[in-house]
Amino acid sequence: MEEDVYNCKWKKSGDGYRLWLKGKPNVAVEGSDNIDVLSEQLSQRITESGGAQHAVLEFDKPFPKSAFDQKYRSPELVTVCGGNNSFESTLTAEQRHSRWLWYDQYFDQPSCTRCHAVTTPRNERPIAVDHFNASSDGGFVTVRPTALYVFSDDFLNQLTSEERSGLELQPVTLRKRSRKEFYEVVGPSQIPFVSLHSVTPTGWQCGQCNCSVFGHMLSPQTSIDSFVAASDLPTDLPGVFVVGIAPQLKLCMTADRWAEIRPCTKKLTSSPLGVVPDNEVVRKPILEVR
Repeated sequence: MEEDVYNCKWKKSGDGYRLWLKGKPNVAVEGSDNIDVLSEQLSQRITESGGAQHAVLEFDKPFPKSAFDQKYRSPELVTVCGGNNSFESTLTAEQRHSRWLWYDQYFDQPSCTRCHAVTTPRNERPIAVDHFNASSDGGFVTVRPTALYVFSDDFLNQLTSEERSGLELQPVTLRKRSRKEFYEVVGPSQIPFVSLHSVTPTGWQCGQCNCSVFGHMLSPQTSIDSFVAASDLPTDLPGVFVVGIAPQLKLCMTADRWAEIRPCTKKLTSSPLGVVPDNEVVRKPILEVR
């Protein structure tokens, strides 16, 4: 197995930390290094112990916050996905060569003829897939320049009726028998990703359709890659909602709500989402034009 999700634990240990694989305390690392560095070492330790070639770690509680995180993680939010579960369709050689043309059938407008990106929302046609891992509660369909995120009915049934009613979902057509059903998150599309003036993002912008894709490669003191503006968040913040502008959407949860629901999920991973004060927001960062 090339990639898999592992539930792990950590605690303070003297001047440093101890991190270990849940249920296997002998698969562990300990030291005074930065806890994110130790996390990478634990991933390698899991691989050396016969685990996946790329071990994705999900910890039972958040790591201690750096000064950067303390500033940009209020409120504490995470995006959630089935990080290692790619949903794919069986395509002919010709379709694979022009994959973007095949995916056009699922969107309001065709992809860009220059960068092949899709920049419009999904239409009502369900994505049809042949290959997926039914043991996971989530997954994704790769569509340039983003991914379409899907979740199982088992996961969605863990949400309250109010939380689920706040999501726009579309069923995924599975061409192979599965006990689970999966649904794609298609909205609502209201909260854009932004940059911040103190950090230069990496990414690109198409010179024809103006599609932009960017993220933030920050220091080892933080794992935040994506940000939203504080003023764009709902005043009465729900436990579960959607961030991004279609088709670049992600499922977001408060850290507290994720902590409640995480033990009931299978092979889902979370990533911290930064929140930028209004006076530091950059809505249209300068990017390399392609």
